[in-house]
Amino acid sequence: MTLADERLVTAHEEARGIAFHELETFAATRVRKQGGQKDRTTGNLAAAAFTHTSSRALDPQLHTHFTVFNATFDDSERSWKALQAGGMYDAIRFRHGGLSERASETGCNRSATGFNRPNMAFN
Repeated sequence: MTLADERLVTAHEEARGIAFHELETFAATRVRKQGGQKDRTTGNLAAAAFTHTSSRALDPQLHTHFTVFNATFDDSERSWKALQAGGMYDAIRFRHGGLSERASETGCNRSATGFNRPNMAFN
C-alpha cells in the first residue's frame, strides 16, 4: 500500500464518509414522557475525525478514528440531548464501510493476510 497514490487516499475518505453516515442513521435519543420511555431516531451525531497514516509501530496504515460525543440534536424537541447509542452498537457489525469496493474500483487488489487484515497493492 502506498499513501503516495491519491486514489487509495480518496477511496479511504469516501469509505469513511459512507461508514460514518451509515452509523449516524442509527443515532437516537431517549424520550421520557408521561412515565414512559422510548427511543426516538435523530439521525445525527456530533463527532470529530482523526486520520492517521501509520500504525503504532510506524508501519504505513491509513485509518481514521472518530470521537463521537454523547449528544444528538432532537429535531422534535429542538434541543441537544444525550445520545442513545444502542442501535449504533448493533450496526457496527458492518466492516470497512465500502473501502474494499472503492479500492477495487481504483485498481487495487485486496487479499486477506495475517489476522484477516486487508493487504492492498496496486497493479
